[in-house]
Amino acid sequence: MPVLAYLPGSSRVAMETRPLQISFRYSSGVRGCPPTDMYAAVFCRSGWHGVGRRVGMIMTWVNKSFSAGRVSLKTLDPHDEPQVELNLCDDERDITRLKPACASSPRSTTRRR
Repeated sequence: MPVLAYLPGSSRVAMETRPLQISFRYSSGVRGCPPTDMYAAVFCRSGWHGVGRRVGMIMTWVNKSFSAGRVSLKTLDPHDEPQVELNLCDDERDITRLKPACASSPRSTTRRR
């Protein structure tokens, strides 16, 4: 049962301002990658403001990445910032899986008047 069924009407977000989201996990089909290694989310609104109410959004990412970063200390001073190396897409399998996901996303769904 939806949570909103337990909220009084005054506590609910109006239906016309609610962001609709559909998310799903899927397999890239790349050999050696686990099933449901990819994730996609589609939003009918990207924000609560005027522009966000008219702009949708599609996000796709690698849910089971092979790339790994690291964090190390630059100095022994606890107040110094650590050295952070993200190494995003350092493993070729991650980039191989992202390319088709980006290529299959629609470029624009702008309605012309």
